[in-house]
Amino acid sequence: MWHTIEPISPSSQAENFTTGLDSVDHWFRSNSLSEQAAKRVITWVCLADDNTVMGFFALKTVVLTQHPQASSKARNYFDNNSTGILIAQMGVLERLQGRGLGKRLLGEAISYAVAAADIAATRAIVLDAATPELIGFYQKFGFKRLSASSNRMYLPMSTARKIVRLFTQ
Repeated sequence: MWHTIEPISPSSQAENFTTGLDSVDHWFRSNSLSEQAAKRVITWVCLADDNTVMGFFALKTVVLTQHPQASSKARNYFDNNSTGILIAQMGVLERLQGRGLGKRLLGEAISYAVAAADIAATRAIVLDAATPELIGFYQKFGFKRLSASSNRMYLPMSTARKIVRLFTQ
């Protein structure tokens, strides 16, 4: 288990980090620091005792724009006037996968998003499932698909708060 979570920095040992998903690995190694420096995203790294990156998640705010095929429930959140927190990227070190760290990491990302929503009102947490298999993983946490054909998913902030309470009990 990681011992600390902190914003990524040039001293974060990111060069050997791999999740097994090329797009996630490339973004983390090549873009996370520059995107953070440009204030487009904040990337949080989960560090082991030896400062090895065990996992990460990146958060940013987004405007929840309407999607023509969105479900009626989703339209309540995606109204072009509301904001959300996007989990822009997330990953667990490949050699540590299958040990429950993904659940823990998503719980941390949700907790940070709820904390941000308590400071600046947002209605939902949004993410894009990187693979079809991840859709089921996120659904276990209460995320709903924006539409049947979309990998974009959302979690109402009210549900996110309940999840945080469960994680902190």
